[in-house]
Amino acid sequence: MSFYKSIVLLFICLLFIGLETVDSVAAEADAADSSHDVCQTDCQFYYVNNHSTTLVNGKNNSRFAPITSLVAQKAGGTIYNYYSLSKPASNATESQLVPIDPLVEAESLITVQGEEGSEAVTSIGGGNLKLKQLMKKHLRLNGFTVKENYQAQATDKKEVSLIFTEAQGEAFLTGGEGNLSSAAPSNGTDKLNQYTQAIQDALNEYHTEKNVWIWDSPSVTKNLEEAMQFLTDQQVTNIYLHFDTRIPDPVYRSFIQKASNQGITVHALMGQPKWGLKAYTSEALHRIDLVAKYNHNASPREQFAGIHFDIEPYVMDVWDHERTTVLKEWSASAKQYISYAKSKGFIVGSSLPFWTDQSAVEVHYPDFYKEMIDRQDYVTLMAYRNKALGSNSITKLTAGEMKYATSPKVEIGVELLPNSVDYLSFHNRSTVDMEKELAHVRNYYTQLKSKGFKGITIHDYEEWKAKPALPFENSEPKSFSRISGHTRYETSEAFTNKIPDHSLDTVILTDGTNYPDALAGGVLNKSLNGVIMLVNDRQNVLQPKLKEAQRLLKDNGRITVLGGTGAVSSAVSQQFHDLGYPVIRIAGTNRVETAIQIAQHVKDKPAQLFIADGNNFADALSIVPYATKSQAPILLNTANAGLNQEIISYIQTHPSVTSATIIGGPNAVPPQAETMLKQLGIPKIRRIAGTERSLTALKIATTYYPRATQAGISNGHRFPDALSGSRYAYSHDMPILLTDSDHVNRDVANFSKQLHNFVFFGGEGVLSPALKSTFK
Repeated sequence: MSFYKSIVLLFICLLFIGLETVDSVAAEADAADSSHDVCQTDCQFYYVNNHSTTLVNGKNNSRFAPITSLVAQKAGGTIYNYYSLSKPASNATESQLVPIDPLVEAESLITVQGEEGSEAVTSIGGGNLKLKQLMKKHLRLNGFTVKENYQAQATDKKEVSLIFTEAQGEAFLTGGEGNLSSAAPSNGTDKLNQYTQAIQDALNEYHTEKNVWIWDSPSVTKNLEEAMQFLTDQQVTNIYLHFDTRIPDPVYRSFIQKASNQGITVHALMGQPKWGLKAYTSEALHRIDLVAKYNHNASPREQFAGIHFDIEPYVMDVWDHERTTVLKEWSASAKQYISYAKSKGFIVGSSLPFWTDQSAVEVHYPDFYKEMIDRQDYVTLMAYRNKALGSNSITKLTAGEMKYATSPKVEIGVELLPNSVDYLSFHNRSTVDMEKELAHVRNYYTQLKSKGFKGITIHDYEEWKAKPALPFENSEPKSFSRISGHTRYETSEAFTNKIPDHSLDTVILTDGTNYPDALAGGVLNKSLNGVIMLVNDRQNVLQPKLKEAQRLLKDNGRITVLGGTGAVSSAVSQQFHDLGYPVIRIAGTNRVETAIQIAQHVKDKPAQLFIADGNNFADALSIVPYATKSQAPILLNTANAGLNQEIISYIQTHPSVTSATIIGGPNAVPPQAETMLKQLGIPKIRRIAGTERSLTALKIATTYYPRATQAGISNGHRFPDALSGSRYAYSHDMPILLTDSDHVNRDVANFSKQLHNFVFFGGEGVLSPALKSTFK
């Protein structure tokens, strides 16, 4: 049973007031008012956008319930279905569930809550990093103060939590101080409207695409890291990248692979005006063949996913003299090259001027624009205006095509290049103005429940990147904290102290002097709901661990020991057993076999696995949090050439494995390992490596945590603190970066500019306080 259906059953009684169209707004408003009158502290309110499957939850079992419910209601808006969940009635016949359409299984969840506080601030947390960044952006665009809640665990990849202070809640209501208990739509202020609209704006951007044209390929391929950071920060969905045959294939491969790693799809951008004429169709087909040939020689993550045509025959003189003929030939040519591209397996789309549905085309070739929309996977309308609403606006110019499309096939292209006609481009508009206008566009089509709206495409990359950043992007102050003890064992305990009482199913004991078992076993933090605990035979170490295990474990908890008795002795495990907990031991005859045994407890049918050096642990330290998050086993390899036989056997008996990632360079895991993985039939093989351990950790961070705003900092030469902190890093969805005790690599420092919260793993002897100045 889903979490959301469980909520319904928990509260038993459900009153449903459905909104299927914008016309029923008034009915919803009346129902919402009446629900607020009768349900001040006993209700929760949920608003589900059935198009985007977002659930907005106003939740508080306190005096904040009325105001958080009101915020959730207004954030839901007119396009949402409205649910009111109340306490069970005393009469059994009254508490039966009213038959309704079931709650959708939400892809994203917004939780709105209140807390004490005299400063008007919103704290934002949760594991949905993309939506969290958009919430921060749009709330700040609307003038609200937002800070990140770094203490909240971020394991739920669906959720974003908004926790506003009492002072902020009072600003939402007329009557000011002390009015939270009577919150209702009738006494909401403009601040309330701005706040809830910001939430809607973030959701609208989250659920639609953001794309970019890149005509100058060398500008991004030569500055690859800088370009990818910008595109990732902007949360780009698709890149329409000019396919320039003068650029060597390896350059495109590197760019597309890095984009793929960030979830960005790359399409080959091509086109000339003459391709719209019958005589030149063969040139378009030939260019498609060149892209197909490139793809044939590239791995799947290095391939162009689609082809984006930008033909524009209307710029030729013949357009003015023989428009009917040109339109007929353009249609015939497009039919041919679109069909050919699709036969090669490409996603296909085209740039179109906004006026193809108007008289300039319709009188010469009726329904031309409908043919173009129907034939392709999408079209991008070049609606070059800098105003969202009103006459001669973006939405006015795109209404016809948007109305015709019956599925998300219409993108809106906007211009950033300079133009002598001011209203055509955002070039002279501030970044804040541009973001607000684009938010209005998304909101307009969302409110209309437009089936055709797909997203917004920016023209072009160079101008976009040159625009000043939003003024609040780096406004959040840097925050530093430290989790440490006098010894590695005390530091381990400092991490476990962060975990609530009686919340774990197991405590995982591992050797505190040798680390391969802890390295592979960190993934068990999630699969067994446990925590790594470093131990040895000394009683001054064991006694605090025994007490901590009693505090952490549930009544039916158990002890898991990693490694043989040479790693964790029988005497140690017996002392934990004497506390009344069953003990299991996961061990092999060596570290390679122990890692295999651990893998069996992670997942029965893993799709992904990591392979790391079993003799030198530095490279693999930073992969543990992500491997835990993705539940991908970490296998340790000690073979000088290729792979250990135990790893080969594991892969052969686990055909579910389709992806293998090697951590570290060829001196850590030999090149022959990649060849053997291919021979074992694994289709996706990659290696993440830097020239030194801190740069390998950095590549792990940029690959798996590109939008990170916080990180754990650990000494790359002192392993135990990073291993003890692996659960903390996983539960807070943060990468682990490696440094020396008093020095940070320049590239690591550059990546850290995007971070706001730094958690030092270990004491000042391990990580000098002077490191703070490097990260500021």
